[in-house]
Amino acid sequence: MRVGSYLNDLKMQKNADIKISAADDTAIKAAIVVIQTKLTPYLMALTDKERRGGFRMGDKSIAFVEKGGSYGNQFAAEMPASIKLADLATDVTAVSLLNSYAKPLTTLLRGVEDTVLIAGTDAMEASVHVYSAIKLASVNGVPGAQAAYNDMKERFPGAHKKVVTPVTPVTPPVTT
Repeated sequence: MRVGSYLNDLKMQKNADIKISAADDTAIKAAIVVIQTKLTPYLMALTDKERRGGFRMGDKSIAFVEKGGSYGNQFAAEMPASIKLADLATDVTAVSLLNSYAKPLTTLLRGVEDTVLIAGTDAMEASVHVYSAIKLASVNGVPGAQAAYNDMKERFPGAHKKVVTPVTPVTPPVTT
């Protein structure tokens, strides 16, 4: 199924008539700033290569790590000196807290992205119709329509033809 037709089907079920008040917009942006300000000092960044390495923490892994901390403390005398139980406890607490933030933020971000996709599809479809109407107005000689059409034509996604550079075939040498 093509994405475009899927979105068209989805739009019939979803209405992207979103009107966020100025007060809500200000409050939402302020809340985001608070979260960024409070959380950023604790966050670390990884390169793509670093991200591919290391363990992945799913629900089962979290339970395993929590048990590791608990049993590590229970059998502290049996632990090698290289295992720092205090550091393990700090990491277990951090994973738990960060996951309690990540889950609702991930759900929220997904909802925002989905809504942007639906609203963007609505806006693009309406703009394509405006473009067609202005193009027709331009053909009919409506004053100012040609300039508007030219402006929109410049910015119309996919309207520019790609320049294809011809490739000269390489002829393999003839061996005799």
